[in-house]
Amino acid sequence: MTPADLGLGRVFTAARRRLRAAWILATGELTMPAVGAAALGLVLVGWLIPWRWPEPAALVVAVGSALVLFGYGLLFRVSDYQVARALDRGLGGHDAVTSALEVDPASPFSARIYGQVDRLTTADAATAIRLRFNHRPFLIGAALLVAAVVFAVIRNPADDERDRLAREQLAVTEAAVDIEALAEELAEDPATADLAEDLEAIAADVARADDLTAALERLEEATAQLEDRTDAQSLSTRAASLGLARTLAANPVAAGSTPAEQFSNLAAEAGDLTDEELAELAERLAELAATQEAGDPATADALAAASAA
Repeated sequence: MTPADLGLGRVFTAARRRLRAAWILATGELTMPAVGAAALGLVLVGWLIPWRWPEPAALVVAVGSALVLFGYGLLFRVSDYQVARALDRGLGGHDAVTSALEVDPASPFSARIYGQVDRLTTADAATAIRLRFNHRPFLIGAALLVAAVVFAVIRNPADDERDRLAREQLAVTEAAVDIEALAEELAEDPATADLAEDLEAIAADVARADDLTAALERLEEATAQLEDRTDAQSLSTRAASLGLARTLAANPVAAGSTPAEQFSNLAAEAGDLTDEELAELAERLAELAATQEAGDPATADALAAASAA
């Protein structure tokens, strides 16, 4: 027999809801203080150690526990047998409801059992299944959660350290980007292609370093390696050459994609220029020579001689 066959469909539905609510309250009494203590403990860890995950983890523990508690409480299966047992205990049915679900209608005892159940069709599920609320565990858990929120909101000694680490992380990230950009420029020149590959490897190492200390150590190693491979004058010369290439790309003196091509084409075309155009060209070459004096004196002298010529 089913509860509906016995005329207990409404009572069973209400009783099932009461059983779910009773389970949520009972489980909440057990878990609320523990959840509050766990959340507060995680926040306090963030006060002692400059990690960024404890406070978000505390939020996940608090919200996640509530969602699991109510979600499971509303969705877990409550069988007809469990509801019948609860009604028998609460209404003093002496196992009448349970027996009515199990008895064979053809049994000589079925009529007597069904007769006992008839009086329960109008029973009140709230009377049969009382919800007992013990406020003390909930107050303790709520107080711990409020303390966790307060400690999470106010500034603590570890915040300064976290800010410092964030600035270091940003600096390392920017350094990796700068190294990668330099490597791309050097890769355009076959003479510095090997150095460009090394720089790309260094940038990748810095970007994927497990922690800031490792990244900074890798940067120091990279600096030492570069100093071993090239002196200050060669770096200065390269920087000056890159600057000249960018200048000529933006404002060329003749046709050509590289400085060498432009100067070669300029030499071929110089004989066809007017005196006024030659004067402007001389002034332009003098300006270019001035930009190379500090970094690449040889190129500066060549440009100055061309200007004078």
